[in-house]
Amino acid sequence: LGNWLNDKGNIELQLEELEKKVNMFATEVRKLGKEELLGALSTEAMIMIYEKTVVPTITYNLECWTHIDEKNAERIEKIQGGILRKALNLPATTPYWGILKELGIWPLEKKILYQRMMLYESMIKSEAGRLGRKVIEAQKTTCLRNNWYKQTEREARKSRIDLEQAETRSTEAWKKMVKDKIQEKVEQQWDEKQNGKRKTRHQVGQKFERKNYLRKMGIKEASRTIIRRLEMLDIGNNFGKEKRCICGEKETTEHLIICENQKEKIQKEWIKETEDLNKIRLVNKFFERIVEKNE
Repeated sequence: LGNWLNDKGNIELQLEELEKKVNMFATEVRKLGKEELLGALSTEAMIMIYEKTVVPTITYNLECWTHIDEKNAERIEKIQGGILRKALNLPATTPYWGILKELGIWPLEKKILYQRMMLYESMIKSEAGRLGRKVIEAQKTTCLRNNWYKQTEREARKSRIDLEQAETRSTEAWKKMVKDKIQEKVEQQWDEKQNGKRKTRHQVGQKFERKNYLRKMGIKEASRTIIRRLEMLDIGNNFGKEKRCICGEKETTEHLIICENQKEKIQKEWIKETEDLNKIRLVNKFFERIVEKNE
């Protein structure tokens, strides 16, 4: 079925093959979304190409597995993080969940869950004599807990998805309900992971969706904006250094904006801006000049 299996019958061999291809995936995505050809549309194009071609390759058939253990689930997320950082030319330590929220991309665990829910709905609504449906119905009634249906039920429960509705709702209504429930869970997970973290503080209060500036900027400018919004510029203690502002105060993004010794002035609320390109560019230039002076 297109999956690599090792002698233990798990997906570790498949993940090893995917890990070897991280650079290749990133390179291909950048080539197809080339800024020289697509200009301001290149970032949106690159993200779309990634979602439509790379994600299905990484997650191919993974919804069919009974269970993916925590270790391998983490490896899958690292593969996605590696590709996105390289494709967008982001530092290796750029926070993964910050990137996902900025791009509006689900963690692959949730993409696999969505595919699993769609597979379940397809099988449970298929003809009564079909083998897949017969297997599911048998697994529903067995006392054994380690089968595909019971694991699917557990995964659905975590995201508050009622599997029984797959049999009564239309396919479109089922898809929408599953997407909405997974989106709610992703928002909740981000809040839990953020929990006061400094690098993602400018995203607090914003929706887990693709930010509008990404639809209007070329890749180079979009990458610089993501780096600045996720506190990956060499400012303050972002890289483990204790820097001081020219006024002697502790250097932070927020302090630099209000410091009277800074010749240029920007508004504090512009740090969170995701719509107005002029404000975003002014903020980017403000901090890039400070970084240049520090160097």
